[in-house]
Amino acid sequence: LALAFKATGGVYLAGGIVPRLLPLADSATIHAVFSGKPPMEDLAARFALHVITAHDGAEQGLAAIAAAPERFGLDDPSRLWFA
Repeated sequence: LALAFKATGGVYLAGGIVPRLLPLADSATIHAVFSGKPPMEDLAARFALHVITAHDGAEQGLAAIAAAPERFGLDDPSRLWFA
């Protein structure tokens, strides 16, 4: 999906097992494996990889959106909820 959407803003990995996998490889190895996708290596190499380790990451994200929806392109007056 990162390649399909050209996620040059970064890729965020989350979930229960993700933080447990981090000690198994260094960040350079993880990024090399992630970006080694011919013929798109140059594009994939530009993707920053981020790991979300917070247990309440989804709630923190929703709170950030509710606090400043205009930062996320959600300032459409036709939406059903407002902070």
